[in-house]
Parts: sequence; structure tokens; C-alpha cells
Amino acid sequence: MSPADTDCVVITRHFAHPPEQVFAAFASAEAISRWLAPHDSIALIVEVFQFATEGAYRFCYAIPDAGELHLEGRFLTIDRPRRLSFSWCWLPPDIHAGIESLVEIDFAPTPKGTQLSLRHSRLDEAQMAERHSQGWAGALGRLERLLETGSQGAPA
Repeated sequence: MSPADTDCVVITRHFAHPPEQVFAAFASAEAISRWLAPHDSIALIVEVFQFATEGAYRFCYAIPDAGELHLEGRFLTIDRPRRLSFSWCWLPPDIHAGIESLVEIDFAPTPKGTQLSLRHSRLDEAQMAERHSQGWAGALGRLERLLETGSQGAPA
């Protein structure tokens, strides 16, 4: 496996909803708190959410029997409803604390909805990439369920 294979997660997923609706699920604290966690048992608490270029965010994941994990970052690109990018950095005591990675998401319209292309790069090692790959897969599955039920908390 080359370094390029281990320091990046790439996920492409189709949603049966227009780009505006899928993008909206990333654009508010209420919406994001309902789906951006890898498993249904993990709660996301949004502590800071300034959805603007260079705006900050800070999340706390409440994990049963394990405590809390915090992460923070800044929104770098907001091109509604086409593209979103933001930094992503776990805080101590997380095993990957202090490593600032980059999340880039493209929302492409398709005849039947949206193709979401996510790239999470600058991950330091294979273990970190695998962890984030599983996390994003679970979170996007939650997003899909919320969009299907129309209860994601974001405007349509």
C-alpha cells in the first residue's frame, strides 16, 4: 500500500434528493447533530457552529461507556450547493489528537438526485484512515435514513 492509499478516504454515495437538500444537511447545527456520528448509539453535541467561510465548529461525541471525544475545525469552502470543505482535528485525549486533516465534499446533480463525493485527506496513517472510513460510512448511512424520512432538521 502506498502512502497515497493510506492517508486518504474517498467515498462516493448517491442520494435520491436534490443537491440543495443534501447540502442543507451539512449547513446547520440542528441538522448535523442528527446524523454526523458513525453509529446510532453515539450522540453528537454541537458546541460551536459558525457556518461561514473561516467559521469555526466544535463537536463533542458522547460515546456510551467510553466518555467524550472532541473535534474542531474551520469551514474553508462553502459553495452552496456544489462544494464544501473544512478542516478536521481531534482534540486530546484522542489517539489522533492534533493532526489536522481536510474534508472536501462535492455535491453533483444527477437525474435521480445527488452524487456526493467525499475525500478526507491528510490522515497520518492507515489506522487513522480506516477509522475515518468506517465513521464516514456510518454517518452517511444515518444521513440517508434521515433524508428518506424527511426528518433531518434542514430545510428542503
